Amino acid sequence: MKLWRVSLLGMGLLLMLVSCSSGEVSRNDTEAFLAGLTTMFANAMMDESTGIITDFQSSEPPGPDLDEYTEILGAASTEKLRNPDPYGLDSLYGTWHLYAIQGWQHIDENNPANAILFEWEYVDTAMNPHDAYVRLDSLDFYQDSLPTGIWAGVGMDGSLIAWLKLEAAYLSLEEVNEVSLVYEVVGQLQVGISLSSATAIDTVFEGTMSLWAINRTNGYEVDLDITVTDNYPEEIVLSDSDGWEMDANISGVEETDIVDYVEYEKRSVSGEITKDGNHAADISGYVWEPDDDTHTSEIVITFSDGTEGDLEDFLAAGYMAAGQ
Repeated sequence: MKLWRVSLLGMGLLLMLVSCSSGEVSRNDTEAFLAGLTTMFANAMMDESTGIITDFQSSEPPGPDLDEYTEILGAASTEKLRNPDPYGLDSLYGTWHLYAIQGWQHIDENNPANAILFEWEYVDTAMNPHDAYVRLDSLDFYQDSLPTGIWAGVGMDGSLIAWLKLEAAYLSLEEVNEVSLVYEVVGQLQVGISLSSATAIDTVFEGTMSLWAINRTNGYEVDLDITVTDNYPEEIVLSDSDGWEMDANISGVEETDIVDYVEYEKRSVSGEITKDGNHAADISGYVWEPDDDTHTSEIVITFSDGTEGDLEDFLAAGYMAAGQ
C-alpha cells in the first residue's frame, strides 16, 4: 500500500469531522459534520505563528539547507551518517541575532546550552514590529546521526505562541519505523500524526497511522486511526468527542486499466457515519490510483433521508466558509 495515498485519503477523511449539536441526525447536522473541521484547520493556518515562520525562513538562517539534508538522508549515505553530528548542529548552539546589515550573527555560543535560539525583529501584517524567536531544543539523535527527538518553539514579545515536536525510531541508519509529529498553536489548536510499522516506513507502508486534532478553546477532539496490511480491506475509524463516528473500509484492487503505459488501480470504499450510535449516512464509492482526468475517484454520502451528495462538495464548502 503506498503511504502517500493512505496519507492523502486519511487527511481528507479527517477533515470531515466536526462538532455538532446532539439530537436528531438530520442531513443538515451531517453536512455540518462533513464540512466543519475544514474551517477549523483553515482558520488555524491563519495564526500569527505561520507568518513568523515564513518570515524566519525568508531570512536564510544558518544551518543545513535542503540539499544538505537530501545528501545526508539519500542513497549511499550510510558512511557519512556514521560521522557524529552530520548536520553540524553543535556549531550552531547558542543565540543568533539577525541584524539589518550584518545578517545573522552568533552573539552567544553558550546560552542556551545544547539548544539553538534565533532572535529577530518581525513586522506583522499591520506593520507593527515585534521581537520574534525560534528555538530548537531537546535535540536527540540515533547513533549521533539521525534525529530521534526535536522540539521547536515559535515566540513573539516574550511569549511562546506555537511549538512543533518530532519523535522517531529507527531499525538502522537507513530505516525508520516510527515517526510522530505534533504541532500546537498555544491555547488554540493541536494537530498530530504518528506512523508505526514493524518494518521500515517507505513508499510501501504496512502498519498503523493515527491523526488527531484538538480545539483548545472548547475541548473538541477528533481522532482518526488507519490500519494498513497486506490483507484487505484497509480499516479507517474516525471518532470525535461529540459522539460522531465513521467506519470505512477500502477494498483490494478490483479493476485495473493501462493508458499510455500508466497502470491505474481501482478500489471500492464503503462505510457508515453514526451519531451517538444512530445511523446518519452511508459512504460508498471508489478511488483510482493515480487519480486524474481520465480516472476520477468518487465517494458519495447517502444521508438518512435518502438524499445524496459528493464528499468533495462538503469539503469544498468548509474551505469556502473559512474564506479560502
